[in-house]
Amino acid sequence: MVHRVHIISVFVCQLPGLFDGCSFYLSGEYHLPTPPREDLARLITLGGGVVLHREPTIDMINQSAVSVPYHAPMTSSLANCSHYIVSADERDVTVNSGGRLCRVPPSWIMTCTAGFRLVDKL
Repeated sequence: MVHRVHIISVFVCQLPGLFDGCSFYLSGEYHLPTPPREDLARLITLGGGVVLHREPTIDMINQSAVSVPYHAPMTSSLANCSHYIVSADERDVTVNSGGRLCRVPPSWIMTCTAGFRLVDKL
C-alpha cells in the first residue's frame, strides 16, 4: 500500500504547475477583502506562473513565444490565453478573453487555486 501511494505522489508531482505557461500583471491597488498584491504574486509564482512588472499589450504577446495553459480545458475560452491582467476593481471585471490576453478579477486567482484548474466563470 505504501508503494502505491508513493507512485501516485511521484506522478502528481510531475504535473505542471497550475499557472505554468501563464503570465500575470497585477493592476491597481488591492484592498480588503482582496488579498494583498504580495500574496497573489506568491500564489502565482508557486503555481508556476510569471508576474509581469509591465502591463502586457497584444504587440508584446505576439512577439513572445507561444504557450498555452496546461490546466485549462481544451473547450474553455481560456485554452489559448497565456497573459492575464488581474484588475483590482472586481466590480467592472468578469473573466473574459480576447485570444491570448485576458482580464480577470483577483477572486479568479483564488477560485482557480482552490479547484486546481483554470475556470471560465466565477
